[in-house]
Amino acid sequence: NNLDFWGSRAAREFGLAYEAYDRDGLNLFHRSRYISDSEWTRWKSYQNGVLMGDDRRSLAEHLDDQPPLIYLLLHPETYFDRHIYE
Repeated sequence: NNLDFWGSRAAREFGLAYEAYDRDGLNLFHRSRYISDSEWTRWKSYQNGVLMGDDRRSLAEHLDDQPPLIYLLLHPETYFDRHIYE
């Protein structure tokens, strides 16, 4: 992920209004259950900006916890029927 990159930079430096890990504005990453498929073959999650260790539960499994706010990052190229770029 790019958490280290954004740790010392702001989205506005690059002409962006917002960045996924921004503390300015919505601050979603640091006030939600962040669930991502960014490791492609397995899930990872953070609670209020803190990595949830070896928690590899899927989105559906996290829904059982009923967290008040879910921030979800999905990569569409992960989900396909015949070819990654169909």
